[in-house]
Amino acid sequence: MSLDVESLEQSGGKQQAAEPARKLQLVEAVEFGAVGNSAMFQLEGWSFPEESWTWTVGHRSMLLFKRPPGSAKFTIELELHPYVVAGVVPSQRLAASVNGRNVGALHVFGHSVIGFDFELAEGEDRITICFEHPDAARPCDYSDNPDARLLAFCFFKARLYQTEQQNETSAADAAYAVSEEPPPAAKNENGAHIELFLHLQSLGQDCELGVVQRAFHAEPLGLLRFGTTPLRSLIAMLEDRFTKIGELGYTKVEVNPDGEYIVLDTAYGSLRHTFVKKDDMPAEQLLERELSRLSFLREKLIEELEESEKLFVFKEPERQPVESIVALSQALRRYNQNNVLLWVSPYAEIHPPASVEPFGEGIIKAYMPRHFREQWDTEEARRTWLAVAEKALALWQAGRSQS
Repeated sequence: MSLDVESLEQSGGKQQAAEPARKLQLVEAVEFGAVGNSAMFQLEGWSFPEESWTWTVGHRSMLLFKRPPGSAKFTIELELHPYVVAGVVPSQRLAASVNGRNVGALHVFGHSVIGFDFELAEGEDRITICFEHPDAARPCDYSDNPDARLLAFCFFKARLYQTEQQNETSAADAAYAVSEEPPPAAKNENGAHIELFLHLQSLGQDCELGVVQRAFHAEPLGLLRFGTTPLRSLIAMLEDRFTKIGELGYTKVEVNPDGEYIVLDTAYGSLRHTFVKKDDMPAEQLLERELSRLSFLREKLIEELEESEKLFVFKEPERQPVESIVALSQALRRYNQNNVLLWVSPYAEIHPPASVEPFGEGIIKAYMPRHFREQWDTEEARRTWLAVAEKALALWQAGRSQS
């Protein structure tokens, strides 16, 4: 989306937001803290949740909601704080689009509550809100804080309202500063590797790569990132263009022993985490949201497969026949001949730890020194995956430059 941000002057004192001349009905209330529910709505561009907020990372972040029946007019209200540095980064620009259409843009100087109005077109059953924040900066560039994440805003709350009448105030008029002190940015010595891990797209089997990416504060969108997808199921999905993923007749919700909702795909045989506890909402409501979310993520993965802008990763839990890996590579290349599979094997008896090598056309093979299983979020796992990612990305990019 093209960014057209107005230069708005905001005072440091609190201003009273004008009362909207319309009837509002709350559709969703999102809380971004550690005990909040924001994971149900977040797509790309978010760091880990902290005490009562979550920072955006990078230059774009996204939320996804299911459209309720009734009026096509909505307002998204946000409580947020910009990452600012006195005399260097005085404000952050924020632009919003809904389903690809610009709905507003402004500068934010302090802790603010802002709102954007929008209207959906007929037939649009999802509300995909994209926030662009081009002034994101790294705390490590301006202080002794080692945090190298690209931070723009920390979000506290979001409220989605369905409206009966047109608002008489603009989004910019609804913003007001209430505090000058931002929450502390979490320290992170590994932030320099965020971009590296954003180039990797997990094809499932388990959550290991997703957990490691999260440890490096890389949060790429991924249909198969947090779940279990056996190789035979993955190939069947690819060959069928994921057509049954996110469809009501092939999607079930169950509760695992930890009390978390798990979404089961009965068509191909896979499952994925929701990170939502059974006490947080009824199963019927969760299923409705997951159907919308899975449909969006399915389309996003197909788009990435067709554009060939990611290195696709499959980590085998046990030895797989080479013929099956070749079949997986061929399934990927039917979307785009330039797609490359990173085949990660946990067996490395005759290979140096974290070694990476070309393995036939469209395949790069990496060898893990061990299978981390449930010990994914460890220093050893992070160090090994970082070495594999650096070597594999170098091979992948070298191959792209020659094609």
